[in-house]
Amino acid sequence: MKGKDADPSKIPFLRFQKYSTKVQRRRLLQRRLSESLRSNWEKRAIMQSNEHTVQCQLWKKSTEK
Repeated sequence: MKGKDADPSKIPFLRFQKYSTKVQRRRLLQRRLSESLRSNWEKRAIMQSNEHTVQCQLWKKSTEK
């Protein structure tokens, strides 16, 4: 009786703890991934917009002459 009571109370909790840490780690990794992807997209967008403005300025200069 004591052994049966001790096992179910301890083991599932430990399992749950392990599982929760795994899930938390995975969520953290996913969040970091999404953040890095977002920053990369933002950098790319900024670079593209900068290129676009430069091209517009060059085009304006060429049309002004």
